[in-house]
Amino acid sequence: VRNARELPGMLRVSVACPRWPPVPARHAHMALLHALLALLWTAQGAIPLNRPVTIQQNGWCFDHQWSSDPDRLILYLCSGGQNQHFVWHQEDSWGFAHLVSVQDDRCVGIDDIDLDANGIPAEQAPISFKKCSTTDKLIEWRYRQGEQQIESVKFLGSCMDFSDTHDFFILYQCKDDLGHDEAKNQRVRFVDDVASPIHAGVPVQIQHFKGGLFDMWSGSCLDQSLDTGAKDPLTLYKCQQGAPNQLFVWTSSSALRSSNDSLPLLTSSLDGRCVAAAKAEVGAGLLLRPCGKGDETLARWRYSHGVQQLQLKDFPYLCLGALLEGSPEVGVVGCALDPEPHFEVLSAGRKPVLEHVPLEVKQGDWCLEHKFDEKPEKLVLRKCTELANQEFVWRSGANGSHHLVSNFNDRCLGIRDEDTDKHTHEPREHSPIAFQTCNWSDKLQQLVYALGPEQLRLHVWPHLCMQFDENEGIFTVARCTIEGRGFFGGGGRDVQILRFAEESRAEAIAPGLPATIRVGQFWHRNCLERSAAGDSVITVECDKEGVIDQQFDWLGRGDWHFNMVRSLVDDKCLVARRHEVGAPVSLGSCNYTNLHARWLYSHARGFLKLAEWPELCVDLPALTAAVGSGRSGTAVLANCSYDKERDSENHELAVVDEECEFRTQGLQSIKEDEPLSIQQNGFCLDQPFDESHVTLFGCNMQNNQKFVWVGAPSALDDYHLLISHIDNRCIGVGDGDADDKGKPYRNAPIVFKECSDRDLLIRWVYSYGRKQLQMAEWLYLCMEYDDAKRIFAVQSCAIPDGSRGGRWLERKQALTFEGVAPDAGAAAQRRH
Repeated sequence: VRNARELPGMLRVSVACPRWPPVPARHAHMALLHALLALLWTAQGAIPLNRPVTIQQNGWCFDHQWSSDPDRLILYLCSGGQNQHFVWHQEDSWGFAHLVSVQDDRCVGIDDIDLDANGIPAEQAPISFKKCSTTDKLIEWRYRQGEQQIESVKFLGSCMDFSDTHDFFILYQCKDDLGHDEAKNQRVRFVDDVASPIHAGVPVQIQHFKGGLFDMWSGSCLDQSLDTGAKDPLTLYKCQQGAPNQLFVWTSSSALRSSNDSLPLLTSSLDGRCVAAAKAEVGAGLLLRPCGKGDETLARWRYSHGVQQLQLKDFPYLCLGALLEGSPEVGVVGCALDPEPHFEVLSAGRKPVLEHVPLEVKQGDWCLEHKFDEKPEKLVLRKCTELANQEFVWRSGANGSHHLVSNFNDRCLGIRDEDTDKHTHEPREHSPIAFQTCNWSDKLQQLVYALGPEQLRLHVWPHLCMQFDENEGIFTVARCTIEGRGFFGGGGRDVQILRFAEESRAEAIAPGLPATIRVGQFWHRNCLERSAAGDSVITVECDKEGVIDQQFDWLGRGDWHFNMVRSLVDDKCLVARRHEVGAPVSLGSCNYTNLHARWLYSHARGFLKLAEWPELCVDLPALTAAVGSGRSGTAVLANCSYDKERDSENHELAVVDEECEFRTQGLQSIKEDEPLSIQQNGFCLDQPFDESHVTLFGCNMQNNQKFVWVGAPSALDDYHLLISHIDNRCIGVGDGDADDKGKPYRNAPIVFKECSDRDLLIRWVYSYGRKQLQMAEWLYLCMEYDDAKRIFAVQSCAIPDGSRGGRWLERKQALTFEGVAPDAGAAAQRRH
């Protein structure tokens, strides 16, 4: 159990309360609370950001009615047209978003002419389209995840509302659901169904078109000169499919938000440098420079999907374009130039490498192979055989680097110390690439994969690549080159091009979901089990009912090169006492900083091994002799070893005592940002309309029995919010029911309260195995239904008692989310 984090400092917020629209007296207190606290919760959940989506309401689509005067936002039959595509645009530093029409790149907002003398919108002010500006408060919106409403940030408590009278959207008081689905014409759903080539880290081509009548370069692509001394590093040139010097990558300026948020940096796929304007003025040229150096405003770009322009984000009137008609020179031009500068972003058909699963890696028609039968263990090319020594795992490492790990024996690819310069420690060219014991901090093992030129490069020395030496028949270190022209110097061929398979023959272990860990040859049907006598781990015959003693989950995080194995009995993790042969393996605190609690799974062999000492595996002594009795001794560490009798030719399988496989129970992760029902013993979690407590009631499928599971603002935070679908309040513990350190009292009622990203009392995690809602900061505290009071309250989390099979101490904590239970006809998963 992790330590409770220190309570953050209070945030002082000053909010000017709007005088419009008039609020009925019975709802005045709710509107005021919404207004005062709305800005404290800014997470956008799972809304796809900064790329085109459709927005739906009751089966109809948001539609930019450009044929009317003025343009209106309406609902229309979904057609897939460009005028039904919108971008929820948000910068890393914003506490709001712009809703941008792809049709003409204008923002959805309130027109200035619809404000009175005091700056307050007229009653039922129409939603309009206007020029986007970072200083215009009338185009700032936020999404209320619970009620699925789009709310004005300037006029808190006012939402987009489709008016049946006007047949277009207006600004109106945000409606709470009082049992008659009053908010149905304000609820919207973002649907990620529009194809877009722009994704973080994925190479694209950028094609210029719609030039003048005599523009011979129309249809050409942005091209990076391979001559490092060229005056103009970027020009237009005839498009060449897959040419690495015509591929560029969109990336983020924030390492924590690079997956789906703002992607302002346009970088070269060859060397990672940023495309930047020389000056913020018409006629300025383009530069390639190291990202993070110089004036950042000159290197931040935004692609306008509808009008297909590359705009400088901080100077939206300036665009990338051809400097002179009929010339290949590109630079900064006015966005309103006639003809307008247009660029289409085209997919290059590349995908990021799958992580943590074994993959084939090819050069041409040949497969990379780990030559394990000689020292040092080298990397060669061979005819593809589908054996484990031709599969490799791409594991995330430090500072954006990766390790390439052999699926044969989990050793890492790298350069030996003796093959480096003794002064600079830089690897010498022509040095052999060899497999060694993995050391996650060893710079000689840290790699990056350049998706554009399809090269494996050394992270610290990105000018050095892996290259197949046809004379030696092995891979060696070489200066990176591009298709016959030495970008970094020297000549090059396709001997540096490496392509990872897009699919794995192994099945990834689903993180966070219950699984059994079968030990021994798969037909023996023995499972890892948490001993009822204490924290020891043993192996017994697998229980057909899936007792909780035999259920574990595979914990992971995007920035980890390892995983943790957690028992669902009491949330303790598998920990080795020491990193030596014979050391006991038992259950202890889940602390990811403990090197003895970090594990890797060897897909080919079935080893469960220590991540930091991968030569040590979990071993169940005397398992072979215990097959008849169905019971083994307690788990210990042993040297990972192969069963030569079972597989004498390929050495692919672990000995019986060490072979493991994970089998999930078929559960599905809770769907985020979607209204769901939650049940207990045939009744549904219910929000009464006349009180703030959480209770149970007969299931009726009404909106007050639906709740939205919303993830934390950062992917590195492990908690969710549970938000009401009728008034956007969060389920949690009242501030008055906690001690002076912020910890809730036992028996404190669970209530609905305003959401705030600083409130520790509304953060939850869900135990899929025990079906409990646990408080994220105090994992030993759970939601429990109180029969006497008929409300939910805080109680100590019940765990199974000491008997095998885990008799429950309290069933009133069991909660089942809609869609989590496995399908009745789900097939058993194949071996990982």
